[in-house]
Amino acid sequence: MATADLFCYVRLKGYRPECHQLYMAVRNTIDSKIVWGIFEGVFGIGSHELVVVLVGSEDRLKKTVQTIGEIDEVADLRSMNLIPTSRPQSSSPMTRAGIYVFRFLEVDNVNIETIIDLSTRGWEFFERADYYEANSLALFKQHKVSSDTSVMLIVTRYDNLASWEASRDSPPRAKELFARRRELTKGQTPLATRILTD
Repeated sequence: MATADLFCYVRLKGYRPECHQLYMAVRNTIDSKIVWGIFEGVFGIGSHELVVVLVGSEDRLKKTVQTIGEIDEVADLRSMNLIPTSRPQSSSPMTRAGIYVFRFLEVDNVNIETIIDLSTRGWEFFERADYYEANSLALFKQHKVSSDTSVMLIVTRYDNLASWEASRDSPPRAKELFARRRELTKGQTPLATRILTD
């Protein structure tokens, strides 16, 4: 069973061409206990951007996002609250080094439960492969949906980019289930990142 906590995906842009000062400002401003992970871009995200994933109550998330928006180094901020589905099963922060891929799915809401089922069953085969290292960490659905379509987010950790590339040829059963999932989406947008730690 997934954790009952609410998550918040926050994408930040800084004023400088690299994200180190932005990272330090965020890390020194917010409570580390609410942070699931802070990530810098590898591809699909600018060198002056960060992804921050928070976890907690709706009220605390709202206040923390407001606090981040008031940091001098933050030029732009976009956030989205997310509900965990079959994963993660705890709110423990991410600490392992590696490549973290955020894959956004645009979906019809009527297909959400089927997508959760296909993903959960597919991971059983996807994660067994011995020619790459991958862990499917999270599958979120959008909080407070107001239309017939919404966004889902899959977070997957790979030990390196070679594993990500090798996993494109995942075991046949995983490939079949993920293909069925893809047919239920209106589009997918992946972002590759690295986790930042002290």
